[in-house]
Amino acid sequence: MTTHNDSQESLLNAENVLASSSEPLAGVGAVKKFVLSISVEPVLFSYVLAMSLTSTLTTSLLLERICLLTFGGNETICSNISQNSSLQNNVEKTTADINLYCNLITNLPSIILGPLLGDYSDKHGRKLPLVLPLVGATFTSIAQMAFAFVQSADPMWLVACSLPRGLTGGFAILIMACYSYITDKSGEKSRTSRIAVLDAAMVVALPVGLLLSDVLYSKLGYWPVFAVSACIYLLALQYLAVRINSENTNAVREPCQVVWDQHGDGDMEPLSPDNVQPAPENNALANQMLCIGGCMTSLRDTINTCCKRRPCYGRARLWILILTLCCLVITYGTVDFLYLYMELRFGWDYSSFVYYTIASMMVDLTGTGLIMFFASYRLGAPDCVLGLVCSVILAASRTALGLATTVSMLFLSSGLSFCGIVPLVVIRSQLSKSVSPEEVGKVFSLVSSVESILPMISLPGFTELFKLTLDYMPGAIFFAAAASFALGACLYGVMLILERLSASSSEALDDTSQEPRENVAT
Repeated sequence: MTTHNDSQESLLNAENVLASSSEPLAGVGAVKKFVLSISVEPVLFSYVLAMSLTSTLTTSLLLERICLLTFGGNETICSNISQNSSLQNNVEKTTADINLYCNLITNLPSIILGPLLGDYSDKHGRKLPLVLPLVGATFTSIAQMAFAFVQSADPMWLVACSLPRGLTGGFAILIMACYSYITDKSGEKSRTSRIAVLDAAMVVALPVGLLLSDVLYSKLGYWPVFAVSACIYLLALQYLAVRINSENTNAVREPCQVVWDQHGDGDMEPLSPDNVQPAPENNALANQMLCIGGCMTSLRDTINTCCKRRPCYGRARLWILILTLCCLVITYGTVDFLYLYMELRFGWDYSSFVYYTIASMMVDLTGTGLIMFFASYRLGAPDCVLGLVCSVILAASRTALGLATTVSMLFLSSGLSFCGIVPLVVIRSQLSKSVSPEEVGKVFSLVSSVESILPMISLPGFTELFKLTLDYMPGAIFFAAAASFALGACLYGVMLILERLSASSSEALDDTSQEPRENVAT
């Protein structure tokens, strides 16, 4: 008789077979294997879908409430605010400030939770870091629904609504857990493609959420949209409870041929089955939460993992990847100002902005899919070359967006962003390949903390820049984003140089293999 554990093991084996296979799938068997390979992608899709339902709509709600309550406008004035440039500028500046406070509250706790949950997930499995952000997001959506329903609520109450999402880690913790889980379940050859699929799930969810948001808002108003968002989070929690088990996924992975030495001296040694110890079984989520108290040393372990010496410039390459990620993530701070920019520059309403965003995202998704399939998977183009070229193109795209004075220039900018998520896909793939499976959670937890810190650094700067240049150059923040992409392209160039040096060092060591071998470390 087949037991529950046997079924779980069979399912995991099927996923690993699919992830490590380099042959195209065909027929009914291909469909079955594809279905079995689906794991955390629906979770990330649901989270981004629910978040995109409310993100831009929250800004629209804030603009309306601030105009009516803070500046005492009436319905007629606030519905035609573009006719009063002075009032519009004041409302947009106040909205930018409140959005900043919400982002700070959302991202601050994940700086601490990232290392804790990253180390915890390496030892006890990825399920808890997947569950917590969904729970917090559910309560945040319920609070936002109440705020939208009570029309006399002060706009600052929206800041308090962000607390549950922030205290449970938010998007940074969820994406850390998803990337770590995918790394556990995929082979090195297929990892870039699997991470691209995960990123594609996010990109697809964004336009779907925006379109659904516009339809629901036009038919029902504000608060039903937040109610639908909460329901989507709850459905994702149900999926997690059924589909994702609580065990340490590293315990069921096929061991790699080599791993980084855990003593920190930079040497590499074979991984034997004896080195892989299964995590203690702990299927009760409540019991798992109690284990977090024992992870207070995880911050030190995470820093040691990322700072230890590695062969072939491994440490330098790891930190350059993290710095490149910082340059790219900083640019996403401008997204919060895009709706305000469109309203001010072109007089667009919410529906116009939604359809423009959907068109831009479809271009992004199509271009990224073609690049990853043909350039990366079929032609085997180096990851860093793809990242460098795409970063240069994105710098040009943001420059065109900042200079846009006509709709034609606006769509030119969208066309140039056809490779929008390729640089991030490349970085996360390279990060997962730079360390051993046992270190992946720690590295991605550090990355999630960095991604949480960056908004607290960049958003105040972007907010002040937007407010200072609003009257004469509202696109200045996009010039700053272009500069950040250009810096990221330079760092990709440094990575290419280090890869060449690493390859040369390896060849030199092979030529002198009869002599005592010394690792090139930095």
